[in-house]
Amino acid sequence: MTVTFRPKSPWVMQFHFARPTRKGSIRLKSKESRPLDAWQSQRLVDSIYLAIHMVEKTKAALQAYRDGRPERVRRLLRQFFSSDFVDKDRKSFRHLLRTLDEIERGLNSALTLKVFKPEGEFRHTLGYVKVRSLQRRNPSKAKDTDVLLTVNGRKKAFGNIHISDEYLEPSYRLNEIASTIIHEAAHRYAAAQDYDYLKFTRDVVYCTPMPPEMAVRNADNIAEFCRYYCIPTLERRHPLVRTSGRFIGPC
Repeated sequence: MTVTFRPKSPWVMQFHFARPTRKGSIRLKSKESRPLDAWQSQRLVDSIYLAIHMVEKTKAALQAYRDGRPERVRRLLRQFFSSDFVDKDRKSFRHLLRTLDEIERGLNSALTLKVFKPEGEFRHTLGYVKVRSLQRRNPSKAKDTDVLLTVNGRKKAFGNIHISDEYLEPSYRLNEIASTIIHEAAHRYAAAQDYDYLKFTRDVVYCTPMPPEMAVRNADNIAEFCRYYCIPTLERRHPLVRTSGRFIGPC
């Protein structure tokens, strides 16, 4: 999710971890009234590393994808991106690979994760990234922590990844948190959009068909493709169906 405005609030450093095998570090921040304990901090750090692993594994699979093999990768590509990219839609396929590469590099750099309490209009939000358009004559408005990207000819600043404190509940699995981190990282580092969201129910997951050139730019499709590829049991537990407002059968 991207938002264009949110009232400023103070953030307090809760955890700082210098990654010995990576460049940069991981910093966790939250409001002073919502401190993180050691278990919660470790849970979020583990989710970040899982997100990195999922992106790296998915990117490696796509780089090795040739002539529609393996079949499982081909099936998932059709489900999430409306194309198996065999002798077609090559530009969209290259864009998907670039997006995964940008996400991987971003999550491996100096990363700040802010934990927020959903309230007001954001009470149902599990994650977001602030995005601001920068005036051409006043580039100093960009912060040191912003990622600057050009979108449709306009320079925009993408802020830090924010994650809901709802994810601190033990009922959430790490792969669910990691998927949201990938979703928000797709916004921050690759200017992915929110054309549509996958609809999760107890039995199935509904995905709205869209052209490949849109699907590879939709943050939810990117994040859930990574999750489903890395966790094969999800296809049995939560099968995907495609819908255009009504149930029309399996993907």
